[in-house]
Amino acid sequence: MKTLALILFMAASTLSFAQVRSFSLEEAQEYALIHSLEAKNANLELSIAESQIKQTTAIGLPQVSAGLNFQNFIDIPTSLVPAEFFGGQPGEFAEVQFGTEYNTTAELSANQLIFDGAYIVGLRAARVYRDVARQSKEKSAQAIKTNVANTYYTILVAEENQRILTKTKANLEEALFEITRLYEEGFLEETEKDQMELSLGQVESNLNRINRQIKITYDMLKFQMGIELGEKIKLADNLELVMKRVNPGALLSRDFEIDSNIDYSLAKTQTELQRLNWKKEQMGYLPKLGLFFNHQQSAQRNQFNFFDADETWYPTTIWGVNLSVPILSSGLRYQTTQQARIQYEMAMINQERTQNNLMLQEANARANFLAAADQYKMEEKNMKLALRIFDTSLIKYQEGLISGIDLNQIHNQLLSSQASYIQSILDYLEAKNNFETTLESFE
Repeated sequence: MKTLALILFMAASTLSFAQVRSFSLEEAQEYALIHSLEAKNANLELSIAESQIKQTTAIGLPQVSAGLNFQNFIDIPTSLVPAEFFGGQPGEFAEVQFGTEYNTTAELSANQLIFDGAYIVGLRAARVYRDVARQSKEKSAQAIKTNVANTYYTILVAEENQRILTKTKANLEEALFEITRLYEEGFLEETEKDQMELSLGQVESNLNRINRQIKITYDMLKFQMGIELGEKIKLADNLELVMKRVNPGALLSRDFEIDSNIDYSLAKTQTELQRLNWKKEQMGYLPKLGLFFNHQQSAQRNQFNFFDADETWYPTTIWGVNLSVPILSSGLRYQTTQQARIQYEMAMINQERTQNNLMLQEANARANFLAAADQYKMEEKNMKLALRIFDTSLIKYQEGLISGIDLNQIHNQLLSSQASYIQSILDYLEAKNNFETTLESFE
């Protein structure tokens, strides 16, 4: 029985371990592009645009419908006619009833649009709207990849901070052990031990905060990727590997091709959409032409015997042409057209504004990346220097050459330097990510 329980426990442990999925940065981004809620919405928007093209196209295709009308006259309408028609006196009226108790009409009709300028323009506009949806999907994908990358970087940096603090904690615990021994032997005052305990407590507090931050950031990453929060994942990339992949020279040498930028492409497409809308309103001045066909079979009976094949049905068949010519709208058409023209002009202004804004954005992203790279190099140097000073000071403190207060100040300096270093890594990676996003081309 114990053996069976052990086997079940090991199987459950193996299953739990197998459920932990590992993702590199690229794998996390690709997974999010398929499973995230934002990606699913973008795909649905594109499906709607594709459907709207088919819907608009169908307007110009034959429209066929059928109908059946049945009437049961409980009281047949009565009409008054001059009685003299039937030999009566002039001025008098006779009551007569025309029709039958049961009437049925079966109808088949068809319509075909021949010319409608607004339909032709609308068909082109539907295709442009599909381009808008496609570009919006690309923009959504770009935002998803950027957000996933930033969150991925945040976790890596937090775990690096966790590693540094864990190492610092171990060093302080070792130092506290030695100081406690010296205090108990009477070589040090209690204040010296208290100062070391204070430093250790500060590190433990920061470490607990970082642990909570890592858990929350993992949940954020899972949310962005479209993974259930209860599932466990881990990162396949480490911070050292990610930092080695950054090539500042290659990134800074890339040219900014604004015509390939997704935001500028969207602005141009929106301008084209407004131009077509203006043209569609102008088409309202042109006539519309269409064909129609109608066939009816009617039956009038005083008995409900419509399913009797021997009874007679009376056909009516017509076809014709519908021509609608706009003549006067009392300024309605003109004002609608003017509004469409103004919206088109506003779209052109927005396109120009987007272009200028993107040029500034690229310049800022480039400058921020350069500044972040310089800051990272400086903070890395400062952190190594602060760590060397603390290690030397800790030895001096153990030898009684400096006081606990001095060591605590140096330790605070180390913590501040480590925090600045960790933040500079995150700023550097995020600046790189944002710069890459700005330079990314849309095909």
